[in-house]
Amino acid sequence: GCTSLTDITIPEGVTSIGNYAFDSCSSLTDITIPEGVTSIGSSAFSGCSSLTTITIPEGVTSIGSSAFSGCSSLTTITIPEGVTSIGDDAFTGCDSLTTITIPESVISIGEYAFYNCSNLTTITIPKRVTSIGSNAFWNCHALAEVYNYSEHITVEIRESSNGSLGYYAKVVYNLKNSENPGEKPDSKIQPIGNVQYYVDKEKGEFIALAPSVARDSLTELTLHPETTAINRSAFSDCRSLTTITIPASVTSIGSYAFLFCYALAEVYNYSEHITVEIGESSNGSLGYYAKVVYNLKNSENPGEKPDSKIQPIGNVQYYVDKEKGEFIALAPSVARYSLTELTLDSRTTEIYGYAFEYCSNLTTITIPESVTSIGGHAFYGTQWLTNLVKDSYGIATASDGETKFVIDVPTSITDEELEQLDLSNVKVIAEFAFSGCSNLTTITIPESVTSIGGSTFSGCSSLTNITIPEGVTSIGGSAFQYCYSLESVYINGQDVVDMLDGTGDNDAGGLLSYISSGEKVYINSELTITGYMEDNFTPQGEETVGGITYNVYVKD
Repeated sequence: GCTSLTDITIPEGVTSIGNYAFDSCSSLTDITIPEGVTSIGSSAFSGCSSLTTITIPEGVTSIGSSAFSGCSSLTTITIPEGVTSIGDDAFTGCDSLTTITIPESVISIGEYAFYNCSNLTTITIPKRVTSIGSNAFWNCHALAEVYNYSEHITVEIRESSNGSLGYYAKVVYNLKNSENPGEKPDSKIQPIGNVQYYVDKEKGEFIALAPSVARDSLTELTLHPETTAINRSAFSDCRSLTTITIPASVTSIGSYAFLFCYALAEVYNYSEHITVEIGESSNGSLGYYAKVVYNLKNSENPGEKPDSKIQPIGNVQYYVDKEKGEFIALAPSVARYSLTELTLDSRTTEIYGYAFEYCSNLTTITIPESVTSIGGHAFYGTQWLTNLVKDSYGIATASDGETKFVIDVPTSITDEELEQLDLSNVKVIAEFAFSGCSNLTTITIPESVTSIGGSTFSGCSSLTNITIPEGVTSIGGSAFQYCYSLESVYINGQDVVDMLDGTGDNDAGGLLSYISSGEKVYINSELTITGYMEDNFTPQGEETVGGITYNVYVKD
């Protein structure tokens, strides 16, 4: 696709838009389709992730398979009269779509047509529809309300038939024999603020279903004070959501309600019925990614709450804790597709995992030398990272022109290619940076490195030797997972030795997990071992390697 194309006007006289015509035009935000177009081909706009609105003109009679699949910024669409079929996967993955109008002319809805349209809360099926393909509405967790006028199908709550149309429903109206077919019961869906609620006052239900805005533009959330429940998967994949307030009235939170909300660092919980814990997957993973959680149900001053640590600066949201010296870049403060360049604050200490993932139009990034940690996939799916891997083997240079960060090394890299790289002044190796580099056998981490991210060397299945320098003070979880061939480890810092103690070989990112009986670990002779090393290794004298004297230990 033309990834740089932002808008286009299709000329008069065009009668059809061909298959894959604008496939993966990820920067396309606006398009004008002229009158006279009668068909939209398969995957015509698939992957146009920046497209927020589109008008399909009268005269179109068919919408091809996957025509708008992956248009994740599309919030509303009207299908015109005359369209008789909606193709397989036509709108799959349009997870910001809140409303869609299906015309009376439609006869069939294809398989997976609206699969994973997770913001869709209500839909009306017209009377001529004879078939709905399998899984057409699967994973539409917020689809609480169904108006069915079809003379050919009957929809039931919690049934997977008819494309799972009624599977997630709170209420279904089968209206084919309605005495007043032009009328329909009042909707129970209420958009309030940036949330869509299902409200049934008779049953005492006030349920948060989904955002009323594009998921990647939701940055903060204060639920209505009457909210009784949060629906399953209600806010999952809201990757820029950083802070949330749960009112006292909430009694339950559905599974996965906050799954993949990687930036959700701050939680204010006033609920009298639930307790939220940092790192816990209960309560819909509400506290799983949190830096701070305030459980305030017994607060002496319920009208007050602790000051927020979230600070939007420029086009970025930061988590700032001055006492702990934390200044963490969490996520964009603007829609991800609109972010084209990024200059992080000079005080930034950490870039959160997945922080700028899928900012597909992001081409320029300035990282300050103050950064000491970079989370996994922080820049995945950006044009900047694609260019960085192609031009610099995934190694970025900080704003000072000297400090370097290893972001994402190509998995095909060899020992010879690694030796050719200038790794001097590398300060941080990001999470997953060398993950899956199965050709590497030997790695000497530069002396300048202070931080090794989680899963950094995961899957380096041919790695036999690694040297950890003195300056490393932190190693993330699973940093050496699946390094099955590792047989010689050289450790030069007391901090790393200390990590090995306490819970055994799962510390230091599993550094010694795959060291077998009889294989060696080399500890700088100036360092002191205790705990795990003493219990599981036998000393075997000294050995000098590269001018450094090591105490050699053999795995029992």
